This record gives sequence, structure tokens and C-alpha cells, in this order.
Amino acid sequence: MNSNNAILFGGAKGYSSDYEIKNDVYIFKIQENTWIKLNPIGDIPPARAAHSACALNNKHLAIFGGTLLQGELAPDDLYVLEVSSEKNSSVWYKVPNDGPGPGKRYGHVIIYYEPYLLIFGGNLGNGLTNKVHFTVIKDNDFTKPLKWNVLSVMEKSPIPPPRIYHSCAICKYGGALNMIITFGGRDEKGNPLNDCWGLRKHRNDTWDWVLAPYEEGYEPQKRYQHTITFFYNFLIVIGGRNSLENKQMPIEIYDTQTSKWFGTASFNKFRHATWIVDHFIYTHGGFQLSNNLVAQNDIIKIDLSKLFNSDESLKSQFAELQKIITEKEKEKEKKKKEKESNSKNVTPTISPEGGVRSKFEGRQRTKINQEKLENIKEQNQLPMSAINEKPLIQKVGEISMAPSGKEDKLVIKPIRFDDKWNIKSNFIKSSKDKKLCDIFIETLLQPELWLKELKDDIGENFFFQHRSNCFFN
Repeated sequence: MNSNNAILFGGAKGYSSDYEIKNDVYIFKIQENTWIKLNPIGDIPPARAAHSACALNNKHLAIFGGTLLQGELAPDDLYVLEVSSEKNSSVWYKVPNDGPGPGKRYGHVIIYYEPYLLIFGGNLGNGLTNKVHFTVIKDNDFTKPLKWNVLSVMEKSPIPPPRIYHSCAICKYGGALNMIITFGGRDEKGNPLNDCWGLRKHRNDTWDWVLAPYEEGYEPQKRYQHTITFFYNFLIVIGGRNSLENKQMPIEIYDTQTSKWFGTASFNKFRHATWIVDHFIYTHGGFQLSNNLVAQNDIIKIDLSKLFNSDESLKSQFAELQKIITEKEKEKEKKKKEKESNSKNVTPTISPEGGVRSKFEGRQRTKINQEKLENIKEQNQLPMSAINEKPLIQKVGEISMAPSGKEDKLVIKPIRFDDKWNIKSNFIKSSKDKKLCDIFIETLLQPELWLKELKDDIGENFFFQHRSNCFFN
């Protein structure tokens, strides 16, 4: 769900020959290393196993499908858990369908690709499927019906074979950015697979599948009932099993940038759950390859720095990633400090004399219609300053100062400049006022940073693109 909370729902508990199916909910506090049982209210879903779940955000978990205690398929209803920090306040929602649902199934995958919730593959009870069903999550009102559709792909797109017990994840870095990646599984004849497919959405709202290329050399193990996750551009395959009894299953890493596979240490479990926080992978539950009679209740933490350092090629790439991560963390910390600092300071807003415009933050400035701009330029109707050749300068204006305190009032003071840009007004009484005016002057004297806005009846407005929240007409 987030960097400190992982949610566990349902599954099979006990021995493979004598087990029970659960519908309970636990939250694992990662930093505290503690499990807390939740007692949700609402439309509680039936107990199930072999279902699939995904987070919609840091407060909502979606589950779908699976099998019930007697082996029958769970109804094709989508359930959403709204997680609350208050004890016994979490709520289950049974989301109604607007028309046919995706169909009962188990051994499938479900993933949220905002705003799309997609379900791929699985066993429908009478065979496997390779169709993708999707719906659109528009808001967090799960009392409204959802309409499900079969995803159409481009005519020439290849299609992955039907499968069960595969795994999928979204790549969020590099050349495969925003691609939904599916790896492995088991085909209709029961054979394990080692193919890797990417589902991608194009800007024109079309979709297609692409089969990932493998560079010659290392070939990944065929497997099913495994998990996958992403660490930047690296796809990491963990656990699973194949047709060979008790075969060691290495953790394998696929570099989406180079199409190379790497084999590392073994992880001999299947039907487990996996999540990643920073450079640590966590796994919970599942069965051991050496003892598939008893479901496990342990959490294993995998340090990716040690895993990558076990291979010389991966070691150097991990070092480069660490530099990128460190720079991003520094930049994030810098922005955080700047935000905290700015919230304590007076914020200037510049407006023309005779009119006041309120302070704005994060305003989306109107983009120039390029065709309209070109036409105006040809007709010489646009001042030269709009194309950054000669600035249009006005030396009369007002400066309004809005202190951060809630009880402070907006202060508006006139300013005038002489030919040498000295302020004629005598309102400057503190170093803070002097600093604000210095910022204004420095920005005013850089017209190349202004953004032209075209407005039909209002006139010409030039906006500064940086510094404090200010604008000048």
C-alpha cells in the first residue's frame, strides 16, 4: 500500500491435505515489524484462495476472483477495501457491475494502471484465457457500478498465449516506462513458461502487446506461481516452481535497457507474496520447494544491494543507480527545505497600478496557440517583447505583500522607478522589504523569461516564470 504498510487478505492456511480458506485482513507495519489484524465492516467478501489483489492508492485495495473452500470459483465481483488508520473502521465495498463482469477465474493477475483496472489470464473453469478485461476507476466512490470491457489491441499486435499462475508489474523507469510487464506462468498443457510480454498504451489510446527480446547467453528458468517486481529498469523474478521436483530456483534479473538476463541466489518458495520498499524486497507466506505440505508464515527481506553486488556486471549498474537515487534524494530534500522556508517568508505579488491580483501558487499558465501567434507576428500586431527581441517595460506598478500569518492582512504599496531603476517610493523600511524589491527588479530585468498570454479583450499580460509568485502587466 505504501512504504510502511502491506495488506494481507485471505488465502489458504495450514497443511496442503488439511487446510482452511480465509477472508481475514492483516496489515503489516514494515518499520515496526508488526502485524495488526483489521476488522473491516461492510460487504465482506467470501473466504478464498488463488485470487489476485492490487493497491489502487495508499488507502484502497482491490481483490478479484479465486476459489472458495469447496473448489468452486468465486463470483466475478470486485471488492474494494478502504483502509482506515482507526481500529475497526476499515470498510469493504462490493462494487456492482454495469453489465457483464469479467468472468469467474483463478490464477489470474489484476493490476491498476491509472485510471484503468485490468485483469489478464487465468483459468475460467473450462480452460485458460489470454483476454484482458478492464474498467475505469474515476473516483473513490465504489458504490457506483463499473462497466467492464474486453481490451482491444492493434490489428498487427502479437498476442501472448493463454496462461495461469503468471505474474505482472508496471515498469516505472527507462525504455519500458509505463509498460505492464507479464512473465511466465503455465500454458494449457501444463507446461511452465519463461516468456516476457509488455502491454503498452499509446498516446492515441490504442494498446498493443510486445514480446520482450532476450539477448543470447543466459536464459531464464521456466516457472509459475512466482512473483515479479521492478527496481528501476530491472525486472526481478522471485521464486516459483516448474515441472522438475525440488529444482533450485534462482532470483533472476532482466535489464529492460539491454535485454540481458542475470541469475543470482536461489529463492525456493512458491505461491508467496512480494512487495518492494526502497532497495529491499519483502516476501511473505507460500510453500517451500523442499516441503510443499505446510504453508509458511515467515517474512523474508532481500537486500538488493547485496543481490546486485553478487554479479560484477550488476554491481557496476547498481553503483550507477545509487548515484541517481542519491541525487534524487538530495533534490527532494532541497525542494522540501525550500518549501518550508518559503512558507515562513513574505510572498510578493506584482500587479499594475490601479488593480490588485491575488497571490497564486502553482498556476498553470496558458500556452500560446502557435498558429495564432504566427499569424499575429506576420501582421505585425504583436509587440516585439512577445518574441523576446525587445522588452516592453513599464516603470509604474504596485507590490502586494501577503505575510504567512493567518491574521495578517494583504499590504499593497505603490512603486515607481527612475531611468536607472532606483525605487522612488519611500516605503522600504526593513531588509526584508528591500530583499523583496530586489527579487522583483532582478526578475523584471530578464524579459527573456516572460511568457506571453493572448487574451481577446483583456490586453497583454506578461508572466514571470520563476522566482517568487509574482506577475507584471
